[in-house]
Amino acid sequence: MKRTMKVVIPLLAVATLGLSPGSLEAQTQQAPPAPRGAQAARPQRQVVVHLTKDAGDLHAVAMSLDLAQALQEGGARVTLFLDLEGVRLADTRVPNQLGWGMGKQTIADRYNRFVKAGGSVLLCPHCAENAGLTTANLRQGARLPTPRQLAETILQADQVIDY
Repeated sequence: MKRTMKVVIPLLAVATLGLSPGSLEAQTQQAPPAPRGAQAARPQRQVVVHLTKDAGDLHAVAMSLDLAQALQEGGARVTLFLDLEGVRLADTRVPNQLGWGMGKQTIADRYNRFVKAGGSVLLCPHCAENAGLTTANLRQGARLPTPRQLAETILQADQVIDY
């Protein structure tokens, strides 16, 4: 019984405070105080925007690209992760001149704006292969990671947003 309590109590504390074990560990290791008058550097957040849709759901595609770009411009390091049908967004053989909503921006405009803002685009290697994608027909800013690189990107993310 005592052994169970030793595990349960720290887990309850973590759950109650909304902390992950990693963030709890990070909080116990305090950095030295910043010099007086110096502005503390805030770590850059890592966000993955996960898109599974293509031209069949232009609303989701437009929203994911607009949000990814706004987050990137807001100071986060954003990776757009495309899988399932979403990989077609990075395919140069597929025209992206479709638009959605009241604006004049096409999906290609939104994609290019995100990449120009410094965002990166990763494709699921399995989904890309099944869609016939190779490095020869990828749009600017997109790349085919190894499964390990993809896993590292997701594990390092502070937040994953699904579309």
